[in-house]
Amino acid sequence: MNKAPVAAGRATQQPRSLRVAAAPPGGPAPEPAFPVAGRQRCTACGAEALSAVPLPLSAPLCAAGVTLLLRTTLVVAACVLIGEGDSALLRKSPEAPARTSSGPVATPNYSFPSTTTPYDDFKFAPIREAQVSRAMTSRYFADLDKYAGALERTDVEQPRGCQSPHSDVMGVCAEIIPLVPDQDNSCVGRGWPCACACAAARPILPESDVVIMGAGSAGLSCAYELSRIAPDVKIAIIEAGVAPGGGAWLGGQLFSGMVVRKPAHALLDNLNVPYEDEGDYVVVKHAAQLTSTLLSKVLEAPNVKLFNATAAEDLIVKPDPNVPGGKYIAGVVTNWTLVALNHGLQSCMDPNVVESKVVVSSCGHDGPMGAASVKRLAAMGMVPDIPGMGALDMNTAENRIVENTREIVPGMVLAGMELAEIDGSPRMGPTFGAMLVSGQKAAHVALAVLRKRQAQEVAASGSSADQKTMTA
Repeated sequence: MNKAPVAAGRATQQPRSLRVAAAPPGGPAPEPAFPVAGRQRCTACGAEALSAVPLPLSAPLCAAGVTLLLRTTLVVAACVLIGEGDSALLRKSPEAPARTSSGPVATPNYSFPSTTTPYDDFKFAPIREAQVSRAMTSRYFADLDKYAGALERTDVEQPRGCQSPHSDVMGVCAEIIPLVPDQDNSCVGRGWPCACACAAARPILPESDVVIMGAGSAGLSCAYELSRIAPDVKIAIIEAGVAPGGGAWLGGQLFSGMVVRKPAHALLDNLNVPYEDEGDYVVVKHAAQLTSTLLSKVLEAPNVKLFNATAAEDLIVKPDPNVPGGKYIAGVVTNWTLVALNHGLQSCMDPNVVESKVVVSSCGHDGPMGAASVKRLAAMGMVPDIPGMGALDMNTAENRIVENTREIVPGMVLAGMELAEIDGSPRMGPTFGAMLVSGQKAAHVALAVLRKRQAQEVAASGSSADQKTMTA
């Protein structure tokens, strides 16, 4: 008996999908269930080629034929969906509703009611695409200039009594004029003279007074309280997410109600957010109602700017002139969040900075971007190793968070659940009173730190002026 030829020690055989059934004795050979590999003419493109991939079809197809068949099928299906296919194709489905060029689909045995609305003749005012872009970019970069100090400026604001032709009725310059000292120490602005001496002009500080990292419930309540008690303070909020609010859009386990333990409900009364009183606590019908109201109040404040979709990648740390060998937090290092999350895909993408006199960190408990400040401080040795958040205990947790809200290192105030990471206090679960009150307390602590630093700067500048006078 002749043996089947072998290759590399193994018997050759057709793949299972290409095997042909043996012919019955005395009968014709059966048709193969699937195309047999070999030179065949493709039924789709007409080319004579070896079928690359066996397909469960009744006719052979080459690789190009498969592509052509799939492309044709997709095009025909798309045409049918948008109502522009061949009419013969549509006629094959008499059950399909007839499509019209506009308006609703005509459904058999149904007539749409005639309706009239106040918006039937609604037309938008004309606009150019470039106007939309300029409307956003001009305001955003103006905010960067005001809050982030993105541009080095020599602008100064004229003191009261300025006799500039551009001063208002109270003698205060109505326009900020970049002043250039002349040889005689007079000031020359944009082509007009100013009678004020440059030495008497007060410089405008381009950076923010307070930067708040994180716009969750603690960060937003801090911004709201601070803007209310100190309307002269410039506040910049850095939020990594596109949507501010953190985890305060829902209650626990994605439930809609929000529990706030008393007496933290006083903030809800101040915001006119309704709730159901359950004795020792209140329940807001939907957490989004409180968060959206609080957010809207923060954004209405003229001294607050929210930079969302912006990550705080690092801290600005400088030597503290008031403490020998000490350091203080002087701002944050920022970048677009999408860049910060994908540095591995970039060859180089340097960050920007937002300087400030005080930073309030309310980045939440540990997570992808949580507890960012605490972890960075620990890495730099500015705080001891962080123990991390303890197990859940609502009664202990909320009191501890509010009690421990404080300036953790010079220039940085901690608020909210980030405190639990450095103090080891318990997590609190789905109750939000401590977040709100911790943010409010942080606002008062931050304001005290700010006023202290401002007083130190005034004293330092006065000392420098006295030294110059004595030298002269």
